[in-house]
Amino acid sequence: LYALGMMGMTRRLNRYDDPAWQPFLIAAAVGTAIIALGILFTILQFVVSIRDRDRRRDRSGDPWDGRTLEWSVSSPPPFYNFAEVPRVDAFDAWAAAKAEGRPHPEPRAWHDIHMPRNTAAGFVIGFFATAFGFAMVWHIWWLAIAGALGILGAVLARAFDDDTHYLVPAAEVRAIEAEARALRGEAAR
Repeated sequence: LYALGMMGMTRRLNRYDDPAWQPFLIAAAVGTAIIALGILFTILQFVVSIRDRDRRRDRSGDPWDGRTLEWSVSSPPPFYNFAEVPRVDAFDAWAAAKAEGRPHPEPRAWHDIHMPRNTAAGFVIGFFATAFGFAMVWHIWWLAIAGALGILGAVLARAFDDDTHYLVPAAEVRAIEAEARALRGEAAR
């Protein structure tokens, strides 16, 4: 269509007189059909995925026999990711662990896991930084000052916030891991 525009075709027309435009218009129509099929198949994939989500759900965490450590946790992964720091002694540690027959070793001891608390600081700072950037481009000085003060206030509020973490008790980690092991056992049968 860009080429047709360069050849003099206007954007909206009810007929055309130049037969040289015909191959370009056919190519544009084929492209439109391909794009429409892509959209249709994407919608179809969403429908089938939602319809069959329970039947196709993977609990093992490793449906494709992966090689790297992200495939060693259950699916969906627990909120703390790993119950203990994984042992990495090979390039593809997860593949090596499976080959040696130790894919999911029981931790030697269960420990509390230190987790960060969720915070809205990033969103708030991003909001004020957007306002600040917009104001600086358009020379809206009162908004630039408000954005800069908002950024400074959000950074200072986060810097002086002492309640930034919590501990997941070892007993809770053990229970979550036991449930994941049970699901992996069911998936293996």
